[in-house]
Amino acid sequence: MPPEAQSDREVKIEGWVDNYYNIATSQLSIPNFEFLRLVFFNLWWALSNVVLHVVIEHYHPPGAPGARLRMLGPTGEQRLAPGVGEGLVLAGRGTLHCWEPLAEDERRTMIAIGLAPG
Repeated sequence: MPPEAQSDREVKIEGWVDNYYNIATSQLSIPNFEFLRLVFFNLWWALSNVVLHVVIEHYHPPGAPGARLRMLGPTGEQRLAPGVGEGLVLAGRGTLHCWEPLAEDERRTMIAIGLAPG
């Protein structure tokens, strides 16, 4: 391998390692990003038996339907649209669900809590 190619490869590997180092040490330019907090939250989320979603605020442009919660259950996919102040409880470890992407001028403030039997 020519020396120039090896040097380019070393730079690419260095950049790749630097990216992972920046993620692991929470040195990204993303507000409130803390790697360990997210890892522990995701582990708790995956292991908890009950997940509670409470919608605090949901604004979407007039005429737009608003993003909904997509859930895969025994009867297939369901799409739920909780209103402001309403909550959804998903019981069962590993319930597959996600929120649809928000529209351009849409915003939602919510809280999600994972609980395990004690």
